[in-house]
Amino acid sequence: MGGNLQAEPGGIASFSISVRNTGNTVAQHKLTCASGHGWPVELGPSQSSTIDFEPLDILEFLPMQVRLRIPPVTNGSPPAGEVDMITCTVTSSNDPTFSHSEYANVTVSELKVFSTELFDLQGNPVGPEASALPITVETGETVNVSMSITNIGNIEIPLSVKLQSANTDWGMYLVYDGVIEYDRVTFNLLPGHSTTVQVTAIIPLSTFDGSQNAFSLTTRLDEVGTNQFITNGTNFLVGKLLGLSLESSGEKVQATVGAWSQYSLWLNNTGNGALNLNWSTAEPPPGWQFGIDSAPKSIDKLVSSEVSFGVIAPNLAAVGDIEQSIRVRVIGTYYNDSVEVFIDLELTVVPTLHFGLELAPETSVHDLPRETQGQIVVIINNLGNSPGGGNLSAIIVDGEGVEDPEWSLQYEHSFDELQPGEEISVIISVTPTADAGSGLRTVEITILGQADEGVIVTTSEVLSLGVTAESSTTAFDLSSIVSTEVFFSIVVLIPIILFVVVRRMRSSAKIYDDEGESLVAPGVHTSQENISERRAAALMEDVEKEDDVISGDISQFEIQAALVQSIGDLPPPGPAPLPTGLPPAGLPPVVLPPAVMPPAAAFSSSPATTAQDITVNIDDNAAQGGVIGSEQSSSEPMPEAGQQNVAIAGMPPVPPTGLPPGWSLEQWRHYGAEWLQRHSGK
Repeated sequence: MGGNLQAEPGGIASFSISVRNTGNTVAQHKLTCASGHGWPVELGPSQSSTIDFEPLDILEFLPMQVRLRIPPVTNGSPPAGEVDMITCTVTSSNDPTFSHSEYANVTVSELKVFSTELFDLQGNPVGPEASALPITVETGETVNVSMSITNIGNIEIPLSVKLQSANTDWGMYLVYDGVIEYDRVTFNLLPGHSTTVQVTAIIPLSTFDGSQNAFSLTTRLDEVGTNQFITNGTNFLVGKLLGLSLESSGEKVQATVGAWSQYSLWLNNTGNGALNLNWSTAEPPPGWQFGIDSAPKSIDKLVSSEVSFGVIAPNLAAVGDIEQSIRVRVIGTYYNDSVEVFIDLELTVVPTLHFGLELAPETSVHDLPRETQGQIVVIINNLGNSPGGGNLSAIIVDGEGVEDPEWSLQYEHSFDELQPGEEISVIISVTPTADAGSGLRTVEITILGQADEGVIVTTSEVLSLGVTAESSTTAFDLSSIVSTEVFFSIVVLIPIILFVVVRRMRSSAKIYDDEGESLVAPGVHTSQENISERRAAALMEDVEKEDDVISGDISQFEIQAALVQSIGDLPPPGPAPLPTGLPPAGLPPVVLPPAVMPPAAAFSSSPATTAQDITVNIDDNAAQGGVIGSEQSSSEPMPEAGQQNVAIAGMPPVPPTGLPPGWSLEQWRHYGAEWLQRHSGK
């Protein structure tokens, strides 16, 4: 054998070998061929590397084809120029000592071939140019798509990529190895290696929805005399592309009794617009609970989000698969457009130990006498689907959650195994000590299940109830109602508050330093001279000792004057009428001043008088209960000069000649003191 045998990777190199019987008798021979690289060798019509010849007569020969299969290129191997030696050996069935070998060399030829693939914005292949899906873009957006090129031959090759677009108004260019080229890039690619060329497109703001721009990328083997190329391309479509996908791990949701089981879902926005989301699940079977934990209300474009789906199996649910699947649905909306996806989840119930706690009716723990036991009767139910026991613990705490040492609890701390649906009762004895407060306390009962390996214990169940001791024997046991800190705060703060209130009351009290002020009713308008006159009258300073005469008889006039004085200070029935007009400057009046000022001439024309002889005439009807004086209206008759007069309380004394001309009684009440002061010096 010999010759120049060559084959490309993935091809076949073949040759023939002939066996001739040169002996003197009929003989049968066997042919075996092997590759130095261990590549497959096939002989004759079979695919085996060993074959038995038919018996050959003397000098008879028989040819046999030998085929060597060159493996395809994997990561550039076998490389071009690789040589494989084939060894073929002939043996005789008649003569074990006979053996003859032949050799042949096969050289691996060059294989210059490459592949390309164009991807969209999400990294999904768009397919061949003739059937490629459009790539949806938005106005004013800058997008990047990529094309990968792989050298699937066994030798380094030069390549070029050329960009062409139908609408040259769009800004489009190529980026390779960080360098921008507007229409063509060139590079060399080693065997088994890949590279990426990026296409950047700037969508003008002037484009409108529905506009398209077709583009193509032509990858060519850049050698003279070759015409090997691949063209990829698609359309840019201006508009909104809404896309959602909802995926899971594919496994069944494992549900437990009495506790939430979490199952992860993945939501992917495959479109180019942000979506508002609306989640829903199918109606659960009776006793089941479904829910989606913190389901996102929106998702941005080209974003993936993990969502947790929760499920609780009903009490005493049997272990095993559930026939009914659960559908989780999500609808994404963009303005008036929407897209909907859903996924059906299969359920299976796993072995679970779950206990329930409840109080028996005979529980009695309110108003307990001190140092006397009360009973809490707890019913423990196995609500799971697997047998198991558990441990019980209980503490008693106050309103702040702190354990109260003045109460004692006695109970069995563990219980035996319970079958599904079985229940037992546990008694907890509660005893308040002699120092226990009568406020509300809380007993917290906790149970922790224990089961065989492989059984899920869902929760440690907790039950709380209130207990109280009998009312305190003292009149008021504040310390038993509130905490120690609050009790001492009340004890300290109340005296401080009382002290501050008393100090403020004392500081706001009015003290009269002028003895004259105490002789005038509060709020009564009068002058300083009138105050002095009242003081003198009260102290009887003007009474001369030698003329002081005491009479034992009381006249009718004195009786009437006394009645007027006493009646004048009493309030009238019903609300007092308010006078009109503004008060004069000076001390404020008891009521509003009259609307009209007295005549100006009155302040200068009347003769001078003194306070001692100024009185007001008292009519006989005063003794019969009539009210005059401060409550007398301006229409009542005025006293005339020369009459025997008495003073009316709350009003300046009227002159003996009567009121000045043009004055009313109401005007005199407010401005009479000023008139008297002006005329006293004349």
